[in-house]
Amino acid sequence: MGQTKTVDIFQYDHAPLFLIKGSIPLALSYWLLWQVPTFITQNHLVYYYLGVLLLLNFVDTGVNVPYGSLTPELAPEYDERTLLTTIRFFCGMMGGIFGGFIHAILIDLYKRPEHSAHENEIAARRGFTLSASVLCPIIGILPLITAIFVRETRTNPIKRESVRNAIKSYFLGFRATFSNKAYILLLLIFLFSSTLINFIQSNLALWVKYVVKMDVDFPYFLLTVQGSAAVSMLLIERMSKRFGKKKTYWIGMFILFCNMIGIFFATETVPKTVVYLFCVLGGVGVATGLIIPWSMLPDVIDLDRLTTSKRREGELYSIFSLLQKVALALALALSGYALEGAGYLEPEERLQDDPLYQPEAVIWTLKTMVAGIPAAMVLMGCFVVYFYPIDQKRHAEILDLLRAKEDEDNANLEQEE
Repeated sequence: MGQTKTVDIFQYDHAPLFLIKGSIPLALSYWLLWQVPTFITQNHLVYYYLGVLLLLNFVDTGVNVPYGSLTPELAPEYDERTLLTTIRFFCGMMGGIFGGFIHAILIDLYKRPEHSAHENEIAARRGFTLSASVLCPIIGILPLITAIFVRETRTNPIKRESVRNAIKSYFLGFRATFSNKAYILLLLIFLFSSTLINFIQSNLALWVKYVVKMDVDFPYFLLTVQGSAAVSMLLIERMSKRFGKKKTYWIGMFILFCNMIGIFFATETVPKTVVYLFCVLGGVGVATGLIIPWSMLPDVIDLDRLTTSKRREGELYSIFSLLQKVALALALALSGYALEGAGYLEPEERLQDDPLYQPEAVIWTLKTMVAGIPAAMVLMGCFVVYFYPIDQKRHAEILDLLRAKEDEDNANLEQEE
């Protein structure tokens, strides 16, 4: 995806092209996700949803990689990139909250207390279809708005390459990518940040249900985390402008680390207000883990352009996107295996007089995955950030060198003409 984007879009100066191409498939695949086909047997539905999820992830990558890789060009300055990244993630977070709220209302629209369970199941399917029909046009229109109103400012498009040269260039660029020390360090920072966020997201519901036993309040806890993360993004942007990205990362991760200690030792006797405090502080950590690594990436791309004389935003952003999916897959897989190994009880296996019962080993496993592993990831991420070499001063030097190099290239072109 990254190489396709770099060759097809950035060489011909049509970055919004993939947004236009991907908008309709993205909306359609989202709509298909919420359908329950009646012509497919229950045993084969898993293959239907697997195929739709693969399609949705493929199209989503095809839209988000070009969309995100516009950042270095739209925001060339050090602090501008943090601001743009903050706005992007803030809008995404608020869109997720809004979409979840609308979805919850619409899927219950046809349900009635007097209906039987079967009738309410059919009503829920109608609600899924209604929700998807309302939200999928919004999902399809937003990339089109970006494609129509966002214009690239590049004045020197790269010469078209043949497919063979493009493939050769890709592998040479791949080697150059992993010889870039700053990019390798940033990949590690992003891997640790994404993994800790995904471990928390994957196991938070079970932790609330079986450790503190407040599953009725889980939707409100989740909304608190999302709301705190959205507000914290704005604060992190201001902190980054004042203290720099590295120090801001340390501050946000220190808050999250302290929060993880509290979560690890929490029991079912913990007051509800304390759990809400955990959610607020957790939102600060989530926001830090999202904003700072993604706002560092454009700076590394400038360094890469200085050393390779090529614009490879697509490749570098696509590796980031791949790493994000790997972190999610690892968190889900390891969580499932860990709970199974600890003796997790399915609903039909639990004691009738205590439906929230789980063995002590499962309780400690949930604490480890929600707090222990994320805390370890915080420490490793903060350690790697110490060695990250690009601060505001270094980035200004990179921009000066790039401008000087572009002026020299332009002068050589004028002499050749």
